[in-house]
Amino acid sequence: MGPARRLLRARRNQPIFTTVVNLAELAVLVHSESDLARFFAQFRVLPLHFGAAVAAGQLDRRLRKSGDRLGEADTLIAGIALYNGQVSRDAAFDRVPGLRRIPHEVASPDES
Repeated sequence: MGPARRLLRARRNQPIFTTVVNLAELAVLVHSESDLARFFAQFRVLPLHFGAAVAAGQLDRRLRKSGDRLGEADTLIAGIALYNGQVSRDAAFDRVPGLRRIPHEVASPDES
């Protein structure tokens, strides 16, 4: 069982969030819009709206000062996550102040 399936199974009673930016990143890999919609139906897709965009801009300004910027897409993802009080599974976001990370290895309660 792959890591995404393990995560979904372990958290089957809890919503799993992603962002509209992640959807855009994966859309390039999928030939069918219906396949993409079916896959993302498993998640709550957080939008990029005014508050999240402001959070992303503030984050970029802060990281720019330290010389440790993220790419544009990752900055938007981090801004959306920060604004919505979410956590990340990606080590690249460890340098984002205020964004916690959960480990990739999530064991299902019935697998432990």
